[in-house]
Amino acid sequence: NFPLFRLSRKQIRVNTNTKFNHRQRAIDNITYAGDKECVCISVDSKDKLYLTNNFIPTHNTTSICLESIKDIAIPNNYILFGRKDLQEFKSTTLKELLGIVPEECITDHNKQDRIIRFVNGTELFYTNLDESRECLKKINSLNLGACIIDQAEEITFNVFTAIKGRLRRADTRRCFYAA
Repeated sequence: NFPLFRLSRKQIRVNTNTKFNHRQRAIDNITYAGDKECVCISVDSKDKLYLTNNFIPTHNTTSICLESIKDIAIPNNYILFGRKDLQEFKSTTLKELLGIVPEECITDHNKQDRIIRFVNGTELFYTNLDESRECLKKINSLNLGACIIDQAEEITFNVFTAIKGRLRRADTRRCFYAA
């Protein structure tokens, strides 16, 4: 707890006893539990948030969109972002991402080619991630610095393997995110 104001007359007026006690959480340990089937949760609410154990509000799509900012910030990076169904991606994940990224950071959004270009030279390509010949051909032509997949349980092992093999850019973090 640090004072918000230097002037005591203002600091006295700060109500620190509110129901909105925002504390950050961090992962402090990861233990391998074996291979288990996972389920992604999506809820039909305006903010898309849901409560996990201990009443922690969360949202997978928001998390990966926020994490993708780190890769967007790397100059001249090339990022693949998608999920199995392109229309679902556009109406949820893409909408969320465009709400997070400041407009002044985007130089071009080519909706036909599904590429967002940023002021630092980074390009984000979004697509459906299915096993169609067209999709696999496009994936195999990419030279990626990062890949972000929403609703990862929807994609097949073949698509996952193809994408993973395209993380090749040496000047980036070469990250793979899935939610």
